[in-house]
Amino acid sequence: MKKLIFLLSLLLLCICFVGCGGDNEEMPHLFSADGDHWTIGFSSVEIAVPENPETPLYIAGYMNGEEFTDILDYQCANAVWLGCGNADGSESGGMLLIGVDCVGLGSDTINRIRDGLSDFAAETGCTSIAVYASHTHAGIDTLGLWGPFAQDGKNQEFVDNVVAAAIAAGKAAYEDRSAGSLLYSETEAENMQYDSRYPLVYDENMHQLRFIPDDSAYNGIRLVFFAAHAESLRGDNLFISRDFPGIMADIIREDCGDDMLFIPGAIGGLIMTPEIRDKALDDGSPDYHVENCIMTGQVLARMLLLYPEHLEIPVAPHIAYAETDFVVPLDNTAFLLYKFLGILHNESGRGTDSETGYYLASRCAAIRFGDSITAAMLPGEIFPELVYEDTDFAMGGPGHVLTEETFPSLSRLAAQYDCGTLLIGGLCNDELGYIVPPRDFLVHPDLPYLEKIEDESGENHYEETNSPGIRTAQVLFAAMEEVFAALADQS
Repeated sequence: MKKLIFLLSLLLLCICFVGCGGDNEEMPHLFSADGDHWTIGFSSVEIAVPENPETPLYIAGYMNGEEFTDILDYQCANAVWLGCGNADGSESGGMLLIGVDCVGLGSDTINRIRDGLSDFAAETGCTSIAVYASHTHAGIDTLGLWGPFAQDGKNQEFVDNVVAAAIAAGKAAYEDRSAGSLLYSETEAENMQYDSRYPLVYDENMHQLRFIPDDSAYNGIRLVFFAAHAESLRGDNLFISRDFPGIMADIIREDCGDDMLFIPGAIGGLIMTPEIRDKALDDGSPDYHVENCIMTGQVLARMLLLYPEHLEIPVAPHIAYAETDFVVPLDNTAFLLYKFLGILHNESGRGTDSETGYYLASRCAAIRFGDSITAAMLPGEIFPELVYEDTDFAMGGPGHVLTEETFPSLSRLAAQYDCGTLLIGGLCNDELGYIVPPRDFLVHPDLPYLEKIEDESGENHYEETNSPGIRTAQVLFAAMEEVFAALADQS
């Protein structure tokens, strides 16, 4: 079978995809608004599960070819309108941030959501739309990677329902908007994360932006950034669920009436929540893992609810959003195979010195809240050391080798442009897979990207098999520098 995959991959090198050019010459798209107060709204729309699907509904994130068996809670499309208003009742403009409870969304699906909101945007003055995935591993496959071998795992009817729900949520969030204030806080998520790959680096805090409406008829709204895979149901799960972010949202709504938008942070490498249910009580039943999910959500929700309000920091009513397109050399022959099989539909083309001769087009962005909080919205699962280490990384080159050139960590880069507190939003506007530090990038010598490998210390380099290549981080950060510079010009 491995030989077959290898031969198919070589064959793909002779196949041309539609696309041209490898260099991005477009300037970043920019939106900025100021006012006397924040204008924010929220909506959540359940994603319908087809009752009599023509093709199977596969669970994403764990095993291949496994259909769901039950529904714990429905996946949702959640949207927040972010804008500013003035004392005279006028509005200075706004944008939509849409989060879908799923494992990931390709740029093709995200573009469908944006296109479906184009008339709405023209009518309302919505200048920007960012769409991300919560990365729940208990959702229906939205990328196509979890079907049987070499088969597209997506159910098109379900994907259509995802798009429809996201569009409906975006429009309803705008209608729900109200005036109010915004507060920032961070709280340590003690003992609620672990890093599955060395070095052990991750953001130990939950970051929260809490909207307090002036009119008590409206709900409060919380944007929660947290670095952990939403897979507390664990690998044998065949239940549809939002996983622990859904438990958190339900508890917070029941406790204080606030709505919550969960945003995954720097989770590459693999940052997870621990099993907090006593393993000694595991009887092998699915209920054990359901209880673990519930307990995880309960602990994290209470951490947020118990945070002292007097320690929250006011955020000035100023918002700015910048995004730019970029292209990544596609070294991963497996990704090329997925495209050939019609599984992945990311924009691609020839024009780079990649191992396959092709590139992937993608998009990155950042949101500035007030004067000193910046959320970097990245199209994949970034390794946290690339964000938080105070260092420069050696660049990768063709052939999976390191060069003498370097690039700064994202926190260093953000500091150069006075971004203030740096938050990370992952899997936004695309899903490029894992974004791995070049210094740690290792692939199988004979079957690169098609076979996992361990290094001399026994460390598993599984993540590289789901990465475009060794140069992904440096290309992404070059694009993020354009984004940070555009935001800095608006300060």
